[in-house]
Amino acid sequence: MLITLSILIQIIFTTLFYIYFDFTFIAVDIVITAYLLRNRKKQLVACLIIILLTIIRLNSINTTYNKIQDGEMTNINAVVVNMDRNNQKYIIKPIGESTKFLMKTSKTFKIGDIINVRSKVYKPYTNGNPYMFNYKFYLLKNNIYGDLYPNSDPKLIGTSTSNLIKIRRITLDYIANKFDYNFDKTSSKILKSIFTGYNFLDENYKDDMKSLGISHVFAISGLHILIIYGTINKLLSLFNVNRKIIAWISIILIGLYAYVVGFPASILRAFIMLFIVELSNQLQIDWYDLNNLSIAAIILLILNPYNLFDAGFLFSFAATFTIIYLYPKIRKKKKPIYNYLIFSFAIYIMLIPIQLRFFNEYSFGFLIGNTILLPVFTLIIQCSFIVLLIPNKINYIFVLVSKLLLKLLGYMMTTISLLHIHTHNLISFSIIMSICFYCILFTIYNWHYVKLLNDYNKKILTNMLAMAMFIPLILSIINPISIINFVDVGQGDCILVRQINESFMIDTGGSYKDDDKSGEYLVEYLKKIGVRNLKYVFLTHFDEDHSKNLIEINRSYNPVVLSRNGGNHILRAKYNQNNKYIPVSDGEKFKIDNIKLKIFHNPISNEENDNSVVYKLYVNNLSVLITGDISQNYEKNLANYNIKSDILKISHHGSKNSSDISFLKKVNPKLAVISVGLRNSYNHPSPETIDKLENLDIPVKRTDLDGNIEIVSSVLMNSLKANRDKFSLIHFIAKEQNSLISVIIILLYYKSRRIDNGFFIGKTKIR
Repeated sequence: MLITLSILIQIIFTTLFYIYFDFTFIAVDIVITAYLLRNRKKQLVACLIIILLTIIRLNSINTTYNKIQDGEMTNINAVVVNMDRNNQKYIIKPIGESTKFLMKTSKTFKIGDIINVRSKVYKPYTNGNPYMFNYKFYLLKNNIYGDLYPNSDPKLIGTSTSNLIKIRRITLDYIANKFDYNFDKTSSKILKSIFTGYNFLDENYKDDMKSLGISHVFAISGLHILIIYGTINKLLSLFNVNRKIIAWISIILIGLYAYVVGFPASILRAFIMLFIVELSNQLQIDWYDLNNLSIAAIILLILNPYNLFDAGFLFSFAATFTIIYLYPKIRKKKKPIYNYLIFSFAIYIMLIPIQLRFFNEYSFGFLIGNTILLPVFTLIIQCSFIVLLIPNKINYIFVLVSKLLLKLLGYMMTTISLLHIHTHNLISFSIIMSICFYCILFTIYNWHYVKLLNDYNKKILTNMLAMAMFIPLILSIINPISIINFVDVGQGDCILVRQINESFMIDTGGSYKDDDKSGEYLVEYLKKIGVRNLKYVFLTHFDEDHSKNLIEINRSYNPVVLSRNGGNHILRAKYNQNNKYIPVSDGEKFKIDNIKLKIFHNPISNEENDNSVVYKLYVNNLSVLITGDISQNYEKNLANYNIKSDILKISHHGSKNSSDISFLKKVNPKLAVISVGLRNSYNHPSPETIDKLENLDIPVKRTDLDGNIEIVSSVLMNSLKANRDKFSLIHFIAKEQNSLISVIIILLYYKSRRIDNGFFIGKTKIR
């Protein structure tokens, strides 16, 4: 067990260091590992080999990724190997290559079709804003390296002769046809979603399942494998087949099923664990569930280290760990109802950090979903699986039972809907928050030890907990931390300023396109980082790419809007928004908590860009100039103002009509920020603007390439980091400085109490 756990930890650390840090950290990890395992040579050799294999695999993936030229036109012949989960895109593999792409087209193809595609290749990038869905990692986890959006329909030129491809196509067609034949349209969609992992469900049904905490039923989880495995075993045992043969037939069938549905992590985990158990039983070797779980994780991460960032992978392994390790320790004999409830509750509690990290929402409906609906779903899966296995002429009883169960499920869902169970939003958990959460759970789990502490140590522990609560509050008053984010909203401007008491925004982003989703993504980002109150929105001007997302913001917040005189009429006429409005004027000053704003408004025309309000933001010893979309003529009009600033938000997304050389010299920034959309049709920023900045030796950060750009400022220090930058220890310290100071003070207090050798429980010492 110890060696597999060590190997698993090494894979996790190596993957994190490789992707988020640099090779210095990997080298340090190797040195520390060598020191800690210096007396365990076999374990050390295994860990070093696994580090090497992980690096080789990551290099292989990233080398292939780096070869992809974003926006390059390609003309390829490819095989359709699968569909994506939402049935909206085809997964295709160019003939003779190992890479795969996602292709979206209105034309219908079947798995196994060979097609000719002419399209630009759109390379996936990591999410621009922290905590948001990471599209790059999602594709790389599935060994997919880009998107194709053909302007013309791909041409069908043949059919693949691969037997595996044929098996996938025939099996998926068989499942769909079988359910369509035996069930009504609605029931068939539910069953097809359960057994294929594809999404055939409407949004309302999916939302209901999510609020009840049983979405995993439609994600091909380990639950499916256990049910299918058990059903196959029972059916084959009716024919007096040897148990060993039954076991291997079941495993082979499950392996084929895993291939057909695209090898999701949860199925592979269950398959590997079943395989190890059966092999151990037949070789008469002892096996341990936790060891098998570790081996399954190691295999999946060696196959593709990007599995570590997959929600399904984390959910599956965390839930399984809870089932095989924690649940047996808290269940009680002869209390089946209690055990069933505590089983569901324990799993849900353990999954909260993962749930909030990926989806930043939770629901108390999980108790109803997992205690009432899940058993019905289990019976539905068993009966409908038998329907799949036997001919239509003799499956009448199982079809009938499945229909009755589906009707029962429908009645139960209707009844439960009367309770109006909703999901609730909460901030996304960072790694540190997750560690703290599990430490608290560990303490509660071992509370019986805390009760045994003597009075002196109880007092020390109580004081430490009180200090952990109040010291950060005191520090936030003495040393307030302000965070400025240049949010990646695509082709638009949005600056978010966060403080302890009041948050505000300068511009909101938006788009001229009707189908733009940037407003929804912006609000999702605000909720993920815990912005509960957005008190003010300052607007530079009223073009869509600077103000349209106010519509979405108003659905979750109701900020006061500030901009030039008459802007309230524009908001009503253009967006039908009626926020409380405060007009601003040239030279006016505002103070919001620790931040001061000064208004510059000296327009040269009524044209929207050149009627922009310019804001200068002061925080501690740092200044930021935010210029909207002003032109070079407007920039010259600001020559007599105090515009010298540490950071300059480049005007008009880096357009060639802005960023006059004399203006740049006057501002003399230490950093220029360009808020611009990836692959935008305006070709912003212009080469002329970039050349001017380079000639003046002004460093540049861009939201299209660097993602969300974050500035942290306090009395003690300032720091800057873009979301796509490697990990910065300085930035981490700057952002968490009050928390780190609190920890140091608490540890010094602990040390001063002379209990550095451990707490005492009666006469027993806990080191």
